[in-house]
Amino acid sequence: MFDSVEGRSGQPSENIAKAQDWLALEKHGRPADGPQPQRKDAERQRHGAGSHVPAEFGSVTIVDSADHAGAVSPGLAAQHKSDPEVVLTGPRASDIQFVRPNPDEVTTTDADGATRTTDILGVTTVRDRRGSGYTRTPQGGGAYDERHFGPRAEDNYEVRRAQDGHYYVRDRWGQPWTDRTGAESPDVRAERARISDLAESRILNLDERAQFHRDMVEFEHRAKAQNLSSGEIAGTYREISRLLDASPNSRVFEAQRVMLAEQVMSNTAHPTSIRQGIHNTCNVATVEVRTYSRNPSAAARLVADVASTGEYHTPDGHRVQVGSQSLQPDSEAQHYSRQGSERNYASQIFQVAAVNIHYESGNVAAGLPGQLRYEQLLGSGHDSGERVVDTSTNRVYRDGDDPSRQVPSVPTSEIQNISNQITGRNENDVIIQTQYRDTPNAVYAESPERLQLIISNMSRRGRLPAIIEVYADNEPFNQASDGRAHGLHVVTITGIDESDRNNPRVVVDNTWEDGLDFTGPRAIPVSQLYQATHQPARNSLTLSMEGHPMN
Repeated sequence: MFDSVEGRSGQPSENIAKAQDWLALEKHGRPADGPQPQRKDAERQRHGAGSHVPAEFGSVTIVDSADHAGAVSPGLAAQHKSDPEVVLTGPRASDIQFVRPNPDEVTTTDADGATRTTDILGVTTVRDRRGSGYTRTPQGGGAYDERHFGPRAEDNYEVRRAQDGHYYVRDRWGQPWTDRTGAESPDVRAERARISDLAESRILNLDERAQFHRDMVEFEHRAKAQNLSSGEIAGTYREISRLLDASPNSRVFEAQRVMLAEQVMSNTAHPTSIRQGIHNTCNVATVEVRTYSRNPSAAARLVADVASTGEYHTPDGHRVQVGSQSLQPDSEAQHYSRQGSERNYASQIFQVAAVNIHYESGNVAAGLPGQLRYEQLLGSGHDSGERVVDTSTNRVYRDGDDPSRQVPSVPTSEIQNISNQITGRNENDVIIQTQYRDTPNAVYAESPERLQLIISNMSRRGRLPAIIEVYADNEPFNQASDGRAHGLHVVTITGIDESDRNNPRVVVDNTWEDGLDFTGPRAIPVSQLYQATHQPARNSLTLSMEGHPMN
Protein backbone atom coordinates (compact mmCIF):
# COMPACT_ATOMS: atom_id res chain seq x y z
CA MET A 1 0.00 0.00 0.00
CA PHE A 2 2.91 2.40 0.64
CA ASP A 3 5.20 1.74 -2.30
CA SER A 4 5.07 5.41 -3.26
CA VAL A 5 7.29 6.13 -0.26
CA GLU A 6 10.04 5.11 -2.68
CA GLY A 7 9.95 8.71 -3.84
CA ARG A 8 8.30 8.44 -7.26
CA SER A 9 7.01 11.97 -6.73
CA GLY A 10 10.60 13.14 -7.05
CA GLN A 11 10.73 14.37 -3.43
CA PRO A 12 11.55 11.31 -1.30
CA SER A 13 12.58 13.36 1.73
CA GLU A 14 9.21 15.13 1.74
CA ASN A 15 7.39 11.81 1.55
CA ILE A 16 9.38 10.50 4.48
CA ALA A 17 8.64 13.71 6.36
CA LYS A 18 4.92 13.25 5.78
CA ALA A 19 5.11 9.70 7.08
CA GLN A 20 7.10 10.75 10.15
CA ASP A 21 4.75 13.66 10.85
CA TRP A 22 1.77 11.36 10.73
CA LEU A 23 3.47 8.85 13.04
CA ALA A 24 4.38 11.60 15.49
CA LEU A 25 0.83 12.95 15.45
CA GLU A 26 -0.68 9.51 16.03
CA LYS A 27 1.77 8.68 18.81
CA HIS A 28 1.91 11.97 20.70
CA GLY A 29 -1.34 13.67 19.75
CA ARG A 30 0.49 16.77 18.55
CA PRO A 31 1.89 17.89 15.19
CA ALA A 32 5.56 17.60 14.44
CA ASP A 33 7.53 20.19 12.51
CA GLY A 34 7.17 20.20 8.72
CA PRO A 35 4.26 19.55 6.34
CA GLN A 36 1.20 17.97 7.94
CA PRO A 37 -1.31 15.45 6.60
CA GLN A 38 -4.80 16.88 6.26
CA ARG A 39 -7.29 16.04 9.01
CA LYS A 40 -11.06 16.12 8.62
CA ASP A 41 -11.92 17.11 12.16
CA ALA A 42 -10.66 17.15 15.71
CA GLU A 43 -12.09 13.72 16.43
CA ARG A 44 -9.71 12.14 13.93
CA GLN A 45 -6.76 13.97 15.46
CA ARG A 46 -7.25 12.17 18.74
CA HIS A 47 -4.63 9.62 19.63
CA GLY A 48 -6.23 6.20 20.05
CA ALA A 49 -7.31 2.94 18.48
CA GLY A 50 -9.30 3.10 15.29
CA SER A 51 -8.55 6.72 14.36
CA HIS A 52 -8.83 7.18 10.59
CA VAL A 53 -5.78 8.25 8.70
CA PRO A 54 -6.30 10.39 5.60
CA ALA A 55 -2.52 10.73 5.28
CA GLU A 56 -0.88 11.20 1.87
CA PHE A 57 2.16 9.15 0.91
CA GLY A 58 3.32 10.48 -2.45
CA SER A 59 0.90 9.15 -5.08
CA VAL A 60 -1.05 7.03 -2.58
CA THR A 61 -3.80 8.70 -0.57
CA ILE A 62 -5.37 6.81 2.31
CA VAL A 63 -8.87 8.08 2.93
CA ASP A 64 -11.87 7.31 5.04
CA SER A 65 -14.27 5.27 2.87
CA ALA A 66 -17.21 6.76 4.75
CA ASP A 67 -16.32 10.20 3.37
CA HIS A 68 -14.96 9.11 0.00
CA ALA A 69 -17.07 6.24 -1.29
CA GLY A 70 -15.34 4.35 -4.08
CA ALA A 71 -11.92 5.83 -3.35
CA VAL A 72 -8.89 3.98 -4.66
CA SER A 73 -7.55 2.99 -1.24
CA PRO A 74 -10.57 2.86 1.03
CA GLY A 75 -10.88 2.87 4.77
CA LEU A 76 -7.49 2.20 6.32
CA ALA A 77 -7.52 2.79 10.05
CA ALA A 78 -4.60 3.34 12.43
CA GLN A 79 -4.30 1.60 15.76
CA HIS A 80 -1.38 1.45 18.16
CA LYS A 81 -0.10 -2.12 18.34
CA SER A 82 2.70 -1.59 20.81
CA ASP A 83 5.03 1.34 21.34
CA PRO A 84 6.63 2.38 19.04
CA GLU A 85 4.80 0.44 16.27
CA VAL A 86 1.52 1.38 14.63
CA VAL A 87 -0.63 -1.14 12.78
CA LEU A 88 -2.74 -0.11 9.80
CA THR A 89 -5.72 -2.26 8.95
CA GLY A 90 -8.20 -2.15 6.10
CA PRO A 91 -11.03 -4.17 4.55
CA ARG A 92 -8.67 -6.72 2.97
CA ALA A 93 -5.95 -8.89 4.46
CA SER A 94 -3.44 -7.22 2.15
CA ASP A 95 -4.17 -3.85 3.81
CA ILE A 96 -2.55 -4.88 7.09
CA GLN A 97 0.63 -2.86 7.55
CA PHE A 98 3.00 -2.41 10.47
CA VAL A 99 4.75 0.96 10.42
CA ARG A 100 7.83 1.45 12.61
CA PRO A 101 8.89 5.07 13.21
CA ASN A 102 12.56 5.91 12.79
CA PRO A 103 14.21 9.30 12.41
CA ASP A 104 15.80 8.29 9.10
CA GLU A 105 13.53 5.67 7.51
CA VAL A 106 10.05 4.19 7.27
CA THR A 107 9.47 0.42 7.37
CA THR A 108 6.22 -1.32 6.52
CA THR A 109 5.41 -5.03 6.79
CA ASP A 110 2.50 -6.43 4.81
CA ALA A 111 0.23 -9.33 5.72
CA ASP A 112 2.50 -11.81 3.89
CA GLY A 113 5.49 -10.84 6.02
CA ALA A 114 7.34 -8.87 3.33
CA THR A 115 9.08 -5.72 4.58
CA ARG A 116 9.72 -2.49 2.70
CA THR A 117 12.17 0.04 4.15
CA THR A 118 12.77 3.45 2.59
CA ASP A 119 15.43 5.75 3.99
CA ILE A 120 15.61 9.53 3.88
CA LEU A 121 17.52 9.41 0.55
CA GLY A 122 14.82 7.34 -1.13
CA VAL A 123 16.79 4.08 -1.11
CA THR A 124 14.29 1.22 -0.77
CA THR A 125 14.89 -2.36 0.35
CA VAL A 126 12.18 -4.97 -0.08
CA ARG A 127 12.61 -8.39 1.52
CA ASP A 128 10.18 -11.34 1.56
CA ARG A 129 9.89 -14.06 4.19
CA ARG A 130 12.28 -16.34 2.25
CA GLY A 131 15.00 -13.72 2.47
CA SER A 132 14.79 -12.76 -1.21
CA GLY A 133 14.40 -9.17 -2.29
CA TYR A 134 16.15 -6.16 -3.72
CA THR A 135 17.59 -2.76 -2.86
CA ARG A 136 16.75 0.08 -5.25
CA THR A 137 18.88 3.23 -5.33
CA PRO A 138 17.41 6.17 -7.30
CA GLN A 139 19.84 7.82 -9.72
CA GLY A 140 17.68 10.74 -10.86
CA GLY A 141 15.64 11.30 -13.99
CA GLY A 142 13.77 8.03 -13.56
CA ALA A 143 16.98 6.00 -13.50
CA TYR A 144 17.87 3.55 -10.75
CA ASP A 145 20.21 0.73 -9.78
CA GLU A 146 18.66 -2.39 -8.27
CA ARG A 147 20.59 -5.14 -6.47
CA HIS A 148 18.66 -8.40 -6.12
CA PHE A 149 19.51 -10.99 -3.49
CA GLY A 150 18.23 -14.34 -2.25
CA PRO A 151 19.11 -17.94 -1.31
CA ARG A 152 19.23 -19.22 -4.93
CA ALA A 153 21.92 -18.38 -7.47
CA GLU A 154 19.34 -16.95 -9.89
CA ASP A 155 18.08 -14.60 -7.17
CA ASN A 156 21.35 -12.67 -7.16
CA TYR A 157 21.92 -10.11 -9.92
CA GLU A 158 21.79 -6.38 -10.63
CA VAL A 159 19.56 -4.33 -12.90
CA ARG A 160 20.09 -0.75 -14.02
CA ARG A 161 17.48 1.46 -15.61
CA ALA A 162 19.06 4.34 -17.48
CA GLN A 163 17.43 7.72 -18.03
CA ASP A 164 16.81 6.81 -21.69
CA GLY A 165 14.67 3.84 -20.57
CA HIS A 166 17.21 1.16 -21.44
CA TYR A 167 17.68 -1.78 -19.06
CA TYR A 168 21.11 -3.21 -18.23
CA VAL A 169 21.90 -6.36 -16.25
CA ARG A 170 24.92 -8.02 -14.73
CA ASP A 171 25.38 -11.09 -12.55
CA ARG A 172 27.30 -9.35 -9.79
CA TRP A 173 28.99 -6.11 -8.77
CA GLY A 174 32.18 -5.32 -10.66
CA GLN A 175 31.13 -6.95 -13.91
CA PRO A 176 30.37 -4.80 -16.97
CA TRP A 177 26.72 -3.93 -17.60
CA THR A 178 24.98 -5.50 -20.62
CA ASP A 179 22.16 -3.66 -22.36
CA ARG A 180 19.31 -6.18 -22.70
CA THR A 181 16.71 -3.75 -24.04
CA GLY A 182 14.98 -5.30 -27.05
CA ALA A 183 17.51 -8.15 -27.20
CA GLU A 184 16.66 -10.89 -29.69
CA SER A 185 16.65 -13.38 -26.82
CA PRO A 186 14.72 -11.64 -24.02
CA ASP A 187 16.37 -11.55 -20.59
CA VAL A 188 13.86 -12.27 -17.84
CA ARG A 189 15.66 -9.93 -15.42
CA ALA A 190 15.38 -6.93 -17.75
CA GLU A 191 11.86 -7.78 -18.93
CA ARG A 192 10.66 -8.25 -15.35
CA ALA A 193 12.01 -4.85 -14.37
CA ARG A 194 10.54 -3.16 -17.43
CA ILE A 195 7.03 -4.59 -17.07
CA SER A 196 7.06 -3.73 -13.35
CA ASP A 197 7.98 -0.13 -14.14
CA LEU A 198 5.30 0.08 -16.83
CA ALA A 199 2.71 -1.27 -14.41
CA GLU A 200 3.68 1.40 -11.88
CA SER A 201 3.18 4.19 -14.40
CA ARG A 202 0.26 2.86 -16.47
CA ILE A 203 -1.99 1.01 -14.00
CA LEU A 204 -3.41 3.85 -11.95
CA ASN A 205 -5.79 1.88 -9.75
CA LEU A 206 -3.75 0.72 -6.75
CA ASP A 207 -5.71 -2.49 -6.19
CA GLU A 208 -5.41 -3.48 -9.84
CA ARG A 209 -1.69 -2.69 -9.81
CA ALA A 210 -1.18 -4.81 -6.70
CA GLN A 211 -3.10 -7.67 -8.34
CA PHE A 212 -0.94 -7.35 -11.45
CA HIS A 213 2.21 -7.79 -9.36
CA ARG A 214 0.67 -10.75 -7.51
CA ASP A 215 -0.18 -12.35 -10.85
CA MET A 216 3.44 -11.90 -11.94
CA VAL A 217 4.61 -13.77 -8.85
CA GLU A 218 2.05 -16.53 -9.31
CA PHE A 219 2.95 -16.86 -12.98
CA GLU A 220 6.61 -17.35 -12.15
CA HIS A 221 5.74 -19.92 -9.48
CA ARG A 222 3.61 -21.81 -12.01
CA ALA A 223 6.31 -21.51 -14.66
CA LYS A 224 8.87 -23.01 -12.30
CA ALA A 225 6.54 -25.89 -11.37
CA GLN A 226 5.91 -26.62 -15.07
CA ASN A 227 9.57 -26.16 -16.10
CA LEU A 228 8.81 -23.29 -18.45
CA SER A 229 12.07 -21.68 -19.55
CA SER A 230 13.25 -18.28 -18.39
CA GLY A 231 13.08 -17.26 -22.05
CA GLU A 232 9.38 -18.14 -22.15
CA ILE A 233 8.76 -16.03 -19.04
CA ALA A 234 10.77 -13.14 -20.50
CA GLY A 235 8.97 -13.39 -23.83
CA THR A 236 5.61 -13.31 -22.07
CA TYR A 237 6.56 -10.18 -20.14
CA ARG A 238 7.79 -8.52 -23.33
CA GLU A 239 4.49 -9.17 -25.15
CA ILE A 240 2.39 -7.89 -22.23
CA SER A 241 4.63 -4.82 -22.06
CA ARG A 242 3.60 -4.04 -25.63
CA LEU A 243 0.05 -3.57 -24.34
CA LEU A 244 1.21 -1.27 -21.54
CA ASP A 245 3.38 0.82 -23.86
CA ALA A 246 1.76 3.94 -25.28
CA SER A 247 0.59 3.25 -28.85
CA PRO A 248 -1.16 6.18 -30.57
CA ASN A 249 -2.02 4.09 -33.65
CA SER A 250 -3.53 1.19 -31.72
CA ARG A 251 -6.88 -0.22 -32.82
CA VAL A 252 -8.18 -0.07 -29.23
CA PHE A 253 -8.19 2.76 -26.69
CA GLU A 254 -5.35 3.24 -24.21
CA ALA A 255 -7.53 2.27 -21.23
CA GLN A 256 -8.53 -0.89 -23.07
CA ARG A 257 -4.88 -1.77 -23.69
CA VAL A 258 -4.17 -1.49 -19.97
CA MET A 259 -7.22 -3.64 -19.23
CA LEU A 260 -6.01 -6.24 -21.73
CA ALA A 261 -2.53 -6.24 -20.18
CA GLU A 262 -3.96 -6.88 -16.73
CA GLN A 263 -6.21 -9.67 -17.99
CA VAL A 264 -3.50 -11.33 -20.09
CA MET A 265 -1.31 -11.33 -16.98
CA SER A 266 -4.17 -12.90 -15.00
CA ASN A 267 -4.80 -15.54 -17.70
CA THR A 268 -1.07 -16.28 -17.71
CA ALA A 269 -1.04 -16.80 -13.96
CA HIS A 270 -4.28 -18.81 -13.91
CA PRO A 271 -4.92 -20.49 -17.29
CA THR A 272 -7.69 -22.71 -15.97
CA SER A 273 -9.73 -19.63 -15.00
CA ILE A 274 -10.29 -18.89 -18.72
CA ARG A 275 -13.96 -19.06 -19.76
CA GLN A 276 -16.02 -19.06 -22.96
CA GLY A 277 -18.97 -17.22 -21.41
CA ILE A 278 -22.24 -17.46 -23.31
CA HIS A 279 -20.38 -18.01 -26.58
CA ASN A 280 -20.06 -21.10 -28.80
CA THR A 281 -16.30 -21.08 -28.45
CA CYS A 282 -15.40 -24.08 -26.30
CA ASN A 283 -13.38 -25.21 -29.32
CA VAL A 284 -10.93 -22.30 -29.15
CA ALA A 285 -11.30 -21.65 -25.40
CA THR A 286 -9.58 -25.00 -24.83
CA VAL A 287 -6.82 -23.91 -27.22
CA GLU A 288 -6.52 -20.72 -25.18
CA VAL A 289 -6.19 -22.67 -21.91
CA ARG A 290 -3.54 -24.91 -23.43
CA THR A 291 -1.59 -22.03 -25.01
CA TYR A 292 -1.49 -19.94 -21.84
CA SER A 293 -0.43 -23.05 -19.91
CA ARG A 294 2.38 -24.17 -22.22
CA ASN A 295 3.34 -21.21 -24.41
CA PRO A 296 2.00 -18.04 -22.74
CA SER A 297 4.22 -15.74 -24.82
CA ALA A 298 2.35 -16.89 -27.96
CA ALA A 299 -1.03 -16.18 -26.36
CA ALA A 300 0.13 -12.74 -25.22
CA ARG A 301 1.60 -11.99 -28.66
CA LEU A 302 -1.69 -12.82 -30.40
CA VAL A 303 -3.65 -10.47 -28.12
CA ALA A 304 -1.05 -7.69 -28.45
CA ASP A 305 -0.92 -8.03 -32.26
CA VAL A 306 -4.70 -7.92 -32.69
CA ALA A 307 -5.17 -5.05 -30.21
CA SER A 308 -2.44 -3.05 -31.97
CA THR A 309 -3.19 -3.73 -35.63
CA GLY A 310 -6.49 -5.61 -35.87
CA GLU A 311 -4.60 -8.44 -37.57
CA TYR A 312 -2.71 -11.62 -36.81
CA HIS A 313 -0.23 -13.22 -39.23
CA THR A 314 0.06 -17.00 -38.93
CA PRO A 315 3.32 -18.92 -39.45
CA ASP A 316 1.95 -20.30 -42.73
CA GLY A 317 1.53 -16.74 -44.04
CA HIS A 318 -2.20 -16.17 -43.64
CA ARG A 319 -3.37 -12.66 -42.79
CA VAL A 320 -6.16 -13.01 -40.23
CA GLN A 321 -8.27 -9.89 -39.83
CA VAL A 322 -10.44 -9.08 -36.82
CA GLY A 323 -13.29 -6.63 -37.45
CA SER A 324 -13.52 -3.33 -35.61
CA GLN A 325 -16.71 -4.37 -33.77
CA SER A 326 -14.99 -7.51 -32.50
CA LEU A 327 -12.21 -5.37 -31.04
CA GLN A 328 -14.66 -3.66 -28.68
CA PRO A 329 -15.61 -5.52 -25.50
CA ASP A 330 -18.99 -7.23 -25.68
CA SER A 331 -21.62 -7.24 -22.93
CA GLU A 332 -19.55 -9.67 -20.80
CA ALA A 333 -16.08 -8.35 -21.56
CA GLN A 334 -16.99 -4.81 -20.49
CA HIS A 335 -16.67 -5.95 -16.88
CA TYR A 336 -13.13 -5.60 -15.55
CA SER A 337 -13.60 -8.37 -12.97
CA ARG A 338 -14.92 -11.57 -14.51
CA GLN A 339 -17.91 -13.04 -12.71
CA GLY A 340 -18.76 -16.76 -12.77
CA SER A 341 -19.14 -17.84 -16.38
CA GLU A 342 -18.22 -14.51 -17.97
CA ARG A 343 -15.47 -14.28 -20.57
CA ASN A 344 -13.01 -11.44 -20.09
CA TYR A 345 -11.89 -8.97 -22.75
CA ALA A 346 -8.50 -10.61 -23.34
CA SER A 347 -10.21 -13.96 -23.95
CA GLN A 348 -12.66 -12.33 -26.34
CA ILE A 349 -9.76 -11.05 -28.45
CA PHE A 350 -7.97 -14.43 -28.36
CA GLN A 351 -11.03 -16.54 -29.14
CA VAL A 352 -12.31 -14.34 -31.99
CA ALA A 353 -8.85 -14.35 -33.60
CA ALA A 354 -8.48 -18.11 -33.11
CA VAL A 355 -11.84 -18.83 -34.81
CA ASN A 356 -10.78 -16.59 -37.69
CA ILE A 357 -7.56 -18.54 -38.10
CA HIS A 358 -9.81 -21.49 -38.99
CA TYR A 359 -12.04 -19.47 -41.32
CA GLU A 360 -9.12 -17.87 -43.11
CA SER A 361 -7.50 -21.27 -43.70
CA GLY A 362 -10.71 -22.29 -45.48
CA ASN A 363 -10.87 -19.00 -47.36
CA VAL A 364 -7.33 -19.40 -48.68
CA ALA A 365 -7.92 -23.04 -49.59
CA ALA A 366 -10.94 -21.96 -51.65
CA GLY A 367 -8.97 -19.17 -53.31
CA LEU A 368 -11.08 -16.50 -51.58
CA PRO A 369 -8.95 -14.82 -48.89
CA GLY A 370 -10.97 -12.82 -46.39
CA GLN A 371 -14.37 -14.06 -47.61
CA LEU A 372 -15.83 -15.52 -44.40
CA ARG A 373 -15.11 -13.77 -41.11
CA TYR A 374 -16.31 -14.43 -37.58
CA GLU A 375 -17.48 -11.30 -35.75
CA GLN A 376 -18.34 -10.61 -32.13
CA LEU A 377 -20.98 -7.92 -31.66
CA LEU A 378 -22.12 -6.41 -28.38
CA GLY A 379 -24.90 -8.97 -27.81
CA SER A 380 -27.65 -8.85 -25.23
CA GLY A 381 -29.98 -11.23 -23.47
CA HIS A 382 -29.98 -14.61 -25.21
CA ASP A 383 -28.13 -13.20 -28.23
CA SER A 384 -24.43 -13.93 -27.78
CA GLY A 385 -23.58 -11.39 -30.49
CA GLU A 386 -21.75 -14.00 -32.59
CA ARG A 387 -21.99 -13.65 -36.36
CA VAL A 388 -20.31 -15.03 -39.47
CA VAL A 389 -20.08 -12.46 -42.27
CA ASP A 390 -19.67 -13.28 -45.94
CA THR A 391 -17.71 -10.21 -47.04
CA SER A 392 -18.32 -10.95 -50.73
CA THR A 393 -22.11 -10.58 -50.36
CA ASN A 394 -22.34 -8.84 -46.96
CA ARG A 395 -24.65 -11.64 -45.85
CA VAL A 396 -24.66 -12.13 -42.08
CA TYR A 397 -25.23 -15.52 -40.45
CA ARG A 398 -26.24 -15.84 -36.83
CA ASP A 399 -26.57 -18.89 -34.61
CA GLY A 400 -29.87 -20.67 -35.33
CA ASP A 401 -30.17 -19.63 -38.99
CA ASP A 402 -29.14 -23.15 -40.01
CA PRO A 403 -30.19 -25.94 -37.55
CA SER A 404 -27.32 -28.14 -38.73
CA ARG A 405 -24.64 -25.49 -38.37
CA GLN A 406 -23.81 -23.38 -35.37
CA VAL A 407 -22.01 -20.04 -35.34
CA PRO A 408 -19.09 -20.27 -35.24
CA SER A 409 -18.59 -23.67 -36.86
CA VAL A 410 -15.15 -25.10 -36.05
CA PRO A 411 -14.68 -28.84 -36.62
CA THR A 412 -12.82 -30.66 -33.88
CA SER A 413 -10.38 -31.84 -36.55
CA GLU A 414 -9.24 -28.19 -36.96
CA ILE A 415 -8.43 -27.56 -33.30
CA GLN A 416 -4.90 -28.95 -33.54
CA ASN A 417 -4.14 -26.80 -36.60
CA ILE A 418 -5.43 -23.65 -34.87
CA SER A 419 -3.17 -24.36 -31.90
CA ASN A 420 -0.11 -24.89 -34.08
CA GLN A 421 -0.83 -21.71 -36.06
CA ILE A 422 -0.75 -19.74 -32.80
CA THR A 423 2.29 -21.36 -31.19
CA GLY A 424 4.31 -21.82 -34.37
CA ARG A 425 4.93 -25.41 -33.34
CA ASN A 426 4.05 -28.68 -35.05
CA GLU A 427 2.57 -30.66 -32.17
CA ASN A 428 0.53 -33.80 -32.75
CA ASP A 429 -0.68 -34.34 -29.19
CA VAL A 430 -2.88 -31.26 -28.85
CA ILE A 431 -6.05 -33.36 -28.95
CA ILE A 432 -6.94 -36.92 -27.91
CA GLN A 433 -9.63 -38.71 -29.91
CA THR A 434 -11.45 -41.93 -29.10
CA GLN A 435 -14.34 -42.26 -31.55
CA TYR A 436 -13.21 -40.44 -34.68
CA ARG A 437 -9.87 -40.32 -36.46
CA ASP A 438 -10.46 -37.11 -38.41
CA THR A 439 -7.59 -35.08 -36.95
CA PRO A 440 -4.34 -35.71 -38.85
CA ASN A 441 -1.63 -37.22 -36.63
CA ALA A 442 -3.78 -36.92 -33.49
CA VAL A 443 -3.43 -39.23 -30.52
CA TYR A 444 -6.02 -42.03 -30.59
CA ALA A 445 -7.31 -44.05 -27.61
CA GLU A 446 -9.38 -47.10 -28.50
CA SER A 447 -10.13 -48.16 -24.91
CA PRO A 448 -10.30 -46.77 -21.35
CA GLU A 449 -7.01 -48.52 -20.57
CA ARG A 450 -5.34 -46.91 -23.56
CA LEU A 451 -6.76 -43.50 -22.59
CA GLN A 452 -5.30 -43.84 -19.09
CA LEU A 453 -1.90 -44.85 -20.46
CA ILE A 454 -1.85 -41.89 -22.87
CA ILE A 455 -2.79 -39.34 -20.20
CA SER A 456 -0.37 -40.82 -17.68
CA ASN A 457 2.52 -40.73 -20.17
CA MET A 458 1.69 -37.17 -21.22
CA SER A 459 1.61 -36.10 -17.56
CA ARG A 460 5.03 -37.63 -16.84
CA ARG A 461 6.53 -36.03 -19.96
CA GLY A 462 5.08 -32.59 -19.18
CA ARG A 463 2.85 -32.66 -22.28
CA LEU A 464 -0.43 -31.72 -20.61
CA PRO A 465 -2.85 -30.00 -21.00
CA ALA A 466 -4.49 -31.96 -23.82
CA ILE A 467 -7.91 -31.43 -25.37
CA ILE A 468 -10.56 -34.15 -25.60
CA GLU A 469 -13.97 -34.23 -27.26
CA VAL A 470 -17.01 -35.32 -25.24
CA TYR A 471 -20.78 -35.31 -25.55
CA ALA A 472 -22.42 -32.90 -23.12
CA ASP A 473 -25.44 -35.27 -22.88
CA ASN A 474 -23.22 -37.81 -21.09
CA GLU A 475 -22.27 -37.72 -17.42
CA PRO A 476 -20.76 -35.96 -15.64
CA PHE A 477 -21.32 -33.10 -18.10
CA ASN A 478 -25.10 -33.50 -18.31
CA GLN A 479 -25.51 -33.07 -14.56
CA ALA A 480 -22.99 -30.22 -14.48
CA SER A 481 -25.09 -28.27 -16.98
CA ASP A 482 -28.39 -29.20 -15.31
CA GLY A 483 -29.32 -30.90 -18.55
CA ARG A 484 -29.11 -27.65 -20.54
CA ALA A 485 -26.11 -28.53 -22.74
CA HIS A 486 -26.33 -30.94 -25.66
CA GLY A 487 -24.12 -32.25 -28.42
CA LEU A 488 -20.39 -32.17 -28.80
CA HIS A 489 -18.21 -30.24 -26.37
CA VAL A 490 -14.45 -30.10 -25.83
CA VAL A 491 -12.65 -29.88 -22.50
CA THR A 492 -9.04 -29.75 -21.33
CA ILE A 493 -7.26 -32.55 -19.48
CA THR A 494 -4.85 -31.00 -16.97
CA GLY A 495 -3.81 -33.99 -14.87
CA ILE A 496 -4.43 -37.53 -13.66
CA ASP A 497 -4.74 -38.96 -10.15
CA GLU A 498 -3.60 -42.59 -10.04
CA SER A 499 -3.35 -42.85 -6.26
CA ASP A 500 -6.23 -45.35 -6.33
CA ARG A 501 -5.03 -47.95 -8.82
CA ASN A 502 -8.51 -49.41 -9.09
CA ASN A 503 -10.14 -46.08 -9.89
CA PRO A 504 -7.77 -43.62 -11.61
CA ARG A 505 -9.31 -40.19 -12.12
CA VAL A 506 -8.72 -37.48 -14.72
CA VAL A 507 -8.50 -33.80 -13.78
CA VAL A 508 -10.51 -31.80 -16.31
CA ASP A 509 -10.86 -28.07 -16.89
CA ASN A 510 -14.26 -27.06 -18.25
CA THR A 511 -14.60 -23.59 -19.79
CA TRP A 512 -18.34 -23.34 -19.08
CA GLU A 513 -18.13 -21.50 -15.77
CA ASP A 514 -16.52 -21.37 -12.34
CA GLY A 515 -17.39 -24.36 -10.21
CA LEU A 516 -17.90 -26.72 -13.16
CA ASP A 517 -14.30 -27.90 -13.43
CA PHE A 518 -13.64 -31.51 -12.47
CA THR A 519 -10.81 -31.31 -9.97
CA GLY A 520 -10.01 -32.87 -6.59
CA PRO A 521 -12.77 -35.23 -5.45
CA ARG A 522 -14.77 -34.30 -8.58
CA ALA A 523 -12.07 -35.59 -10.95
CA ILE A 524 -13.63 -37.92 -13.54
CA PRO A 525 -12.96 -41.69 -13.46
CA VAL A 526 -11.09 -42.70 -16.60
CA SER A 527 -13.82 -45.17 -17.59
CA GLN A 528 -16.52 -42.48 -17.28
CA LEU A 529 -14.52 -39.96 -19.30
CA TYR A 530 -13.97 -42.53 -22.03
CA GLN A 531 -17.70 -43.28 -22.14
CA ALA A 532 -18.47 -39.54 -22.30
CA THR A 533 -16.57 -39.32 -25.58
CA HIS A 534 -19.10 -41.60 -27.30
CA GLN A 535 -22.34 -40.44 -28.85
CA PRO A 536 -25.38 -41.29 -26.74
CA ALA A 537 -28.03 -43.22 -28.66
CA ARG A 538 -30.82 -40.86 -27.56
CA ASN A 539 -29.12 -37.78 -28.97
CA SER A 540 -30.45 -37.41 -32.51
CA LEU A 541 -29.31 -33.78 -32.86
CA THR A 542 -25.63 -34.65 -32.73
CA LEU A 543 -25.98 -36.99 -35.70
CA SER A 544 -25.91 -33.92 -37.90
CA MET A 545 -23.36 -32.08 -35.76
CA GLU A 546 -20.44 -34.50 -35.86
CA GLY A 547 -17.15 -32.65 -35.67
CA HIS A 548 -18.77 -29.40 -34.56
CA PRO A 549 -18.32 -28.72 -30.83
CA MET A 550 -21.55 -27.49 -29.37
CA ASN A 551 -21.73 -25.85 -25.97
